[in-house]
Amino acid sequence: MTRNNKLMACLLLMVIALPCASAWVITGQVTGQGTPISGAQVSILKVPGNILETSGTTDGSGAYSLTITDETAPLYTIKVDSIGVYAGDSNTTPLSTDSTVKFDLVPVATVSLSGYVKNTTDPLNNAVVKVKQGSSLIKSVNTNSAGYYSTSVGDTLNYTMVVSLASYSNQERNISASGSALLENFTLYMLCPDSDGDGYDDSACGGTDCNDTDASLFTELTGYADKDSDGFTILTAETFCTGGSLPANYSASATAGDCNDNNAGIYPGASEVHCNNVDEDCSGSDYCVVDDDDDDDGSSHSSGGGILYSSEDECSENWICDDWTPEECPQSEEQTRTCEDINACDTDERKPDETRTCNYIAPEPEPEIDGDSGDDSGMDDITGAVVGTDQKSSLWPLLGMILIIAGLIGIAGLVMYIRKK
Repeated sequence: MTRNNKLMACLLLMVIALPCASAWVITGQVTGQGTPISGAQVSILKVPGNILETSGTTDGSGAYSLTITDETAPLYTIKVDSIGVYAGDSNTTPLSTDSTVKFDLVPVATVSLSGYVKNTTDPLNNAVVKVKQGSSLIKSVNTNSAGYYSTSVGDTLNYTMVVSLASYSNQERNISASGSALLENFTLYMLCPDSDGDGYDDSACGGTDCNDTDASLFTELTGYADKDSDGFTILTAETFCTGGSLPANYSASATAGDCNDNNAGIYPGASEVHCNNVDEDCSGSDYCVVDDDDDDDGSSHSSGGGILYSSEDECSENWICDDWTPEECPQSEEQTRTCEDINACDTDERKPDETRTCNYIAPEPEPEIDGDSGDDSGMDDITGAVVGTDQKSSLWPLLGMILIIAGLIGIAGLVMYIRKK
């Protein structure tokens, strides 16, 4: 066969084959209890194997049109996916020409879907809440003045929620419907420019810029003051709008707890100055023992104002004693008292004595003077037992008077004697 003959043969075969090439167009409508469903997914699968031949979605009237180009399969399955509150459906049939296949879907169990839409603090009115499956819109509702919305979706189905409002950023979320109710709340942030051009959005718009009018201030930081620069901060935190660093004399973390941040000599662990009414070590009290009962025993009398202030790191004894008893006693006896350490330091190293020799001598009775004893001297006898030193000293005035009287009598006798001569 010549070259030209071969070419003619090929052309003849092509002409013969062209009438054999064809395609089938499958059309129909998808409704839900008679209501057209827009955006329903319709697929044609080759059987066996459920191999996808073609797919598409319904238009606003629920209509679809799909073309089959592979006519070799013995059977085809036309399937509609579940959508909204409607269950999916399918129809397996042999196809050999253009066909029309309609579907009327039935509802499935529904799940209540509700929630609130707000900005950072306040509810947003008239925000649009859309529920979608793929590109298909299932539900669309608006929030009321309280920012509340409510609708329902099919159970055990997956959805995408999109919430929007003019001048606010959209929020999108994937959900799975299950159970009897879903609560989905949304926060929208206002869209606003970066007024000071520092690259940080205003905090009112969901950004971090604490001052959108000053490019040097854009972030809030929390700090603790150390105003006296002693290395110890107060425990109360303060918040500042900053350019990324805290002000001078502020630390990002608290250090111990400075009880006086205006004095660098006062901080936890500082050395205490005895009895100066200043709590240098921030223990809550001054370290001071006052011996106010004037007995030089190093302790405070129970009736006085002696107080011990001690730091948490050391315990100092503070003994308070009762009065000595008995109040009066001879030197041969003892006085006693009871002492107590009110700081309970569990040591008696500085405990005062609780016994001592009596240092008070009780007075003896005054001597008794008897009447006439028959003595020719005319003087009364002085009776009694042994007279002590103190008793003798008490008789001298009486003896002096007796001597004076005796002297006067002697002088009078001498005068009378001279006159007689």
